[in-house]
Amino acid sequence: MLGLIGKKIGMTTIYREDGTALPVTVVQAGPCYITQIKTVESDGYNAIQLGYEEVKEKVKKEKVNGEIKQIKKSINRPYDGHFKKAGTPVLRHVVEFRVDSTEGFELGQQIDCTTFEKDAVIDVIGTSKGKGFAGFIKRHGFHGGPASHGSMAHRLPGSRGGSSDPSRVFPGQKTSGHMGSVRTTQQNLTIAEVDAENNVILVKGSVPGGRNSVVLIRNAKKA
Repeated sequence: MLGLIGKKIGMTTIYREDGTALPVTVVQAGPCYITQIKTVESDGYNAIQLGYEEVKEKVKKEKVNGEIKQIKKSINRPYDGHFKKAGTPVLRHVVEFRVDSTEGFELGQQIDCTTFEKDAVIDVIGTSKGKGFAGFIKRHGFHGGPASHGSMAHRLPGSRGGSSDPSRVFPGQKTSGHMGSVRTTQQNLTIAEVDAENNVILVKGSVPGGRNSVVLIRNAKKA
């Protein structure tokens, strides 16, 4: 079964039939287009390439043979030819999904949120929110030093390297640094609702990333 490329819209709350509140994330799942089909014979493996979010054409003025002409451009020529061959509009995001068989798929075919059903278990892949430079306590949960009684090391990490031996900090130790803005996979999430009319799915709980960030949705690998 294929996955989908989508966009995180935000979070909201829905209510079950028994009146209990359920926090959900609203994800616009597709529509995606099949832009390439890879097979074992041609590429060594079976995969379907999906594209998402149409790119609007930009009109630029260029001088051609001494005359100023308006030329419509949306992407470079190799990608433009790639999408023309597939018979799809020019798309901003392209992702490949491995499949067992490519039967039943066609170039230009549209895939929407009805690929998934209510109560299905999925994985959502996104880019986590960037937090900038963060210290030991925020980044790794260190306890820090005493808050009072004359201490001058409230948020310092403490001893890490030793004095005489080894007299250095070993590589790979937890330290302060850039936090967030990395590819993150949240596993075994459940779909609360599928809204085919608006091409939206509601996922129980939170998913990685900020509002309007691109996410990948696939069947759960460890369910």
